[in-house]
Amino acid sequence: MKEERKLLIKEQLNLYKERYSQFIKFNKILKKILHRIGKQIATEYIIQTRVKSLTSFAEKILRQPHYKDPITEMTDICGIRLILPTIDDVKRASMLIKENFIIDPSIGKNKVDSLAVSEFGYRTDSYSITLKETSPLYKDLNIPKSYLSQKAEIQVRTINEHAYASIYHDLGYKGAYKLKDQWKREFHRSAALLEQIDESISRIKMIIKDYETNFGGYLSEKEITKKLEVLQIIHEADTENVDTVYKMALLARNIGDWSRVVNLLSKYAHLDKAPILRELGFAIRRYYKKDSQEYQKAESYLKKVIQLDPLDWDAMAILGGYYKDFDEDKARDCYEKAFAINPHDAYSLGNYLIYELRKLRNLDLITISKPFILDAIERCNTQIELEIDIPWAYYNIGLFNLFLGNFQNSFINYLLGVRYSNHDWMISTTFKTLNLLSNFKDLFPGLDLIQNLLLLSLAFKYDDEPAINRLKSYYKSSYSKIEPPVVIIIGSTRNEDEELIEKYQKNVLSGFNKYEGTLISGGTLAGVSAFGGQLEELYSEKIKSIGYVPKEIPDSEKIDNRYCEIRHTDGLGFTIKEAVSYWLDIWGSNIQSKFVKVLGIGGGNIARLEYYIALIFNAKLGILEGSGRSADLLIQDPNWKDFQIGKKPRLKLLENTEKDIEFFITKY
Repeated sequence: MKEERKLLIKEQLNLYKERYSQFIKFNKILKKILHRIGKQIATEYIIQTRVKSLTSFAEKILRQPHYKDPITEMTDICGIRLILPTIDDVKRASMLIKENFIIDPSIGKNKVDSLAVSEFGYRTDSYSITLKETSPLYKDLNIPKSYLSQKAEIQVRTINEHAYASIYHDLGYKGAYKLKDQWKREFHRSAALLEQIDESISRIKMIIKDYETNFGGYLSEKEITKKLEVLQIIHEADTENVDTVYKMALLARNIGDWSRVVNLLSKYAHLDKAPILRELGFAIRRYYKKDSQEYQKAESYLKKVIQLDPLDWDAMAILGGYYKDFDEDKARDCYEKAFAINPHDAYSLGNYLIYELRKLRNLDLITISKPFILDAIERCNTQIELEIDIPWAYYNIGLFNLFLGNFQNSFINYLLGVRYSNHDWMISTTFKTLNLLSNFKDLFPGLDLIQNLLLLSLAFKYDDEPAINRLKSYYKSSYSKIEPPVVIIIGSTRNEDEELIEKYQKNVLSGFNKYEGTLISGGTLAGVSAFGGQLEELYSEKIKSIGYVPKEIPDSEKIDNRYCEIRHTDGLGFTIKEAVSYWLDIWGSNIQSKFVKVLGIGGGNIARLEYYIALIFNAKLGILEGSGRSADLLIQDPNWKDFQIGKKPRLKLLENTEKDIEFFITKY
């Protein structure tokens, strides 16, 4: 070694000893900053700090002779490591580090990016940093300016990555012993398993978050009210327990009690807790009028959440909803960012695709995004199995099936979404999102039927004024108003069910002998639809029968001219369109659904949807026992079990007797 080099090393070592205490102090500052980052992300985390020892400093100078001013040039004299539970936590921490420090792009790296496709190994996010004078995260620490140029290395890893690195990095990578290939393979196999565990933990954490944000979403309004009473007692005993406040807010949200949500959470906004601010921003948007100053606070609260947690896709998507009313470009940008953060989130994906469709005016992106859509449907089905994110999981599946051209599945899931909606705001929000596609009805056959379903649900279930006004704006009928009460006969129309129809015919016809009112059915000679014509013949003075048929019917079907009136839809063949049409006419005749009864006898896919519609519109549905197919499946379907409970359930199983049928039609 040249004498000149020896002198440089001695000078550097003496200088290092002089400045060592400063390095220690700088590391303490970094530790305070990393604690602030850790607290924003997880309740449990580990921080490790170290200042390079004099020996280690000397060894590095000797190993790497290119240093001319080692103390200034070395980036890892001061080092700090943040260890977090999950991969997503690491991503959040990395984003906050990038926002709050000056990063040297030539040195900072993610170890995963350097691994080959088939390779598993040492994974750590590593950054060479200097302090950012303008960072709001630590501006209050009054850090001496002399530290602003000091370089340091920050590492971020999961607990599992840390376990692997502690062994392999020290023994296999920097150890004194050369490992044989078989043990290197064993290390890499362990790394692969740990990577799988990390990914599994992240998925579990995502499900837990779904549970948390949808607390009470599967409960009825009555059950929610009871839970709120219990939590209120707990809250009064311990007002500082933020978790109780958060749970109360989520429950109140599910029944649309926005006043309670805002009043509860506003008292805790100063704590700067992301979940509290996110729900507060959401509730303010619902509670206050758009032109009020209070309404504008929603934006600031949601932006604060994103500042606290840049990976909070929920907050980003809610902010998109805030902009949806008045700034389409900002809304689209928020949904795009939310989707980028979490491509598995169905709500973000659905809204992102809607806004891109409005921008591009074609289905190209939906075609390209099919793998994401199918993945989102699978995730929504998992949520439904776990009873989380209800009713939104149903609404999201409905939207995705509409995108894919699967109208039947789409309609069923919108029906189930309405069935599990505890409050009108859930349905009206869904309609508002779907209404963004109104100019693209040619791309989405059946869109108008789903929109009418949602509007009629709001009208019949909640007497919702905006929905009623919207229906009034376009509903027109050339037919006379329907007179109450109304009985609708639904069921099998297949030729092969002729024996089944005969089994019920006598009791159904005689069961109407005391009924006076309107009868609605299929308007043909097929199956149960023929009952309408027969009843018109028997009781024409008491019953007005109305048949709903498409403008084009199959050659195998014949109009039953015994009906008092046949009403035509613009459909091509029998679909659910006829059912939506008669419910529109019932609404247009100012008939409340409590004056409507539905008699069900077997049936296939269309009858199944008609049964669902009757129940969600609050009509009474009587199913004839043993009539098979959709009727029997409905009775066994857990989604409608609650409708069979109580002194006067809306879904009732009827015996095939004149007495039971007559009682249901006239007195039930």
